[in-house]
Amino acid sequence: MSEWEEFCESRGFSIGEEDYDKAIDSLEGRSSQRTLREPAPCDLSQEEVSVLLARDSHGVPTKADVELMVWTGQSADYLSGTLDGVLPGADDSLVVRFRDDSSESFASLDMVIEDLRVTSLPLQSECQLLIWDAKAHCVASWQGLVRESFIAQRTDSFPSTQAAQNLLHLLDRAKGADHALKPLLIAASEVERAKAGLIVEFLEGSSLSLETLHESFLVYVTSKGVPVSVSLGAIEHFVQELHTRNGSYKFINGAVRTVNGPARLTAGAIHLAKSSNRYATYYLRAEHGTIYQPVFRKIPDSDINEHDPSSVFVTDGSHPLELNGTHSPDRFVTNLLYFERYENKLEL
Repeated sequence: MSEWEEFCESRGFSIGEEDYDKAIDSLEGRSSQRTLREPAPCDLSQEEVSVLLARDSHGVPTKADVELMVWTGQSADYLSGTLDGVLPGADDSLVVRFRDDSSESFASLDMVIEDLRVTSLPLQSECQLLIWDAKAHCVASWQGLVRESFIAQRTDSFPSTQAAQNLLHLLDRAKGADHALKPLLIAASEVERAKAGLIVEFLEGSSLSLETLHESFLVYVTSKGVPVSVSLGAIEHFVQELHTRNGSYKFINGAVRTVNGPARLTAGAIHLAKSSNRYATYYLRAEHGTIYQPVFRKIPDSDINEHDPSSVFVTDGSHPLELNGTHSPDRFVTNLLYFERYENKLEL
């Protein structure tokens, strides 16, 4: 008897093809894991999930408590990460738990995503607000309902070239710089015009792809007044975030996600409506300008109807790119399109 045959016999496996994978798994210590892993208890239909997801127009569940979970193979743990950018069918371990006074049930996240897509309503859970991003065809999420902050900017990789290290240093400084002094994000074709002080296009975040970003430049003015341009390249290898004068962005699952996306703008509209607009401040986002001008500038409320509603941002007094700082609570931002949708509908 060969050593392989002896091994299979000692483990209770046959030497045929039907038990080959099991035998290999046992050598790698995986057999017990597969034996113990159970499928998530998701036995609800799409119709039943839609009923349990009944909520008001602001996304507050009315039929059951809704909790985002991760199925471990034996039980469900609370989800700590963001769902921003998640695609349908991306992860079968993501589940949603519904609980009321008498029962508990689970459904796959895909069924919840389908409801978000069909209804176009937000969903407020305990840890984040979800809404369907129709433009990017994925989930948009905002965790500011708990507390959103950019803690870990860098990835585990470190750039090997001096040019890439200089870029990383610039991005570190840009994170804490005044918004008007952050580097400006522009297309490669605009670099020379920008450095000459001419008017250029301010790239808009919701249309950015990684390919577009790799070909873009940051332009800024040094303390000596000298305009400088820096190629971005594949910066997602070194950082998880990008802070520019145009906007703040995160790199998630191979895509660029603007922080001021549908979920954050929805959450901001709901919050600002709740505050009865007492602290509403308006900012206009410019489409063009020079490297010496801000992208966002404050405007009086008497001027807001003169501009495209999607370009007028409404905040709680802060700059539209402001997140919660060390001495401030969560900051909220929306634009007039979202603001007008929710301002007379809030009942949280």
